[in-house]
Amino acid sequence: MAANIDLALEDEKKAFKAYLTTKNVSEKSANVAVSKAFGIWKLKDKETFDKLMKSDNFEKDAKALLVEIYNGSEKKAAAYYSELKRYYIYYLEKNGLPVPSEIKNPKPGRKPGTASKKKATRKTAAKKTTAKKAAKKTEKKATVKKAAAKKTTAKKAVAAKKTVAAKKTTAKKTVKAAATKTAAPKRGRKPAAAKATAAKKTAVKKTAGRKAAVRTTAKKSAARSVSSSSNAALVKAINELNKTLAPIAKLAQKLK
Repeated sequence: MAANIDLALEDEKKAFKAYLTTKNVSEKSANVAVSKAFGIWKLKDKETFDKLMKSDNFEKDAKALLVEIYNGSEKKAAAYYSELKRYYIYYLEKNGLPVPSEIKNPKPGRKPGTASKKKATRKTAAKKTTAKKAAKKTEKKATVKKAAAKKTTAKKAVAAKKTVAAKKTTAKKTVKAAATKTAAPKRGRKPAAAKATAAKKTAVKKTAGRKAAVRTTAKKSAARSVSSSSNAALVKAINELNKTLAPIAKLAQKLK
């Protein structure tokens, strides 16, 4: 008999789990619900379980029975009651019986499915909020990337200008250096050919100076010669004059 009861329990568990699956209950939650729903069957017997399912006041009788089974622990009884109530709804639907409104809606004033709808609404709102936050983060990242890209572009433009300016400066220096090489070399830094040319010019100048000096010396010698000749002629003239004036001077003395 016990084997038949256990077999019946296992079959009922499988059927109840299949029912929960049709309600989109997860595998884990379905296993928990099945385990708790049949606590009365396991701890008492099938007759007590079936009697509870046919009770005219299921909620009151189920809670009282669970508190008795779990030694007065209302908290533990309440945890098991929610899963037992699931089976009770399944039992009524399976047998084509109406489900009492207070069982469908545990809290007065609420329409069937209100709690689940509100929960779904909250989840949707949370998803939207998360999506908005993600969009803001993405937008912020995009803004930061754009700013960074602008800075990078500006830096590249400045670097390019500097490069162009440096190339121009280098070109100018190159042209200037070439012009400097073409022009006359500075003192102390004359090339060999320029030095040779300068030496020739210096030698020519020295030769010209020597020739000029020779000419000057010749002119001076000629002037001296002329001066000596003039002096001799003058002395001679004076002597002649003295000879001529001597008789007159004598005559003048006599007339005195």
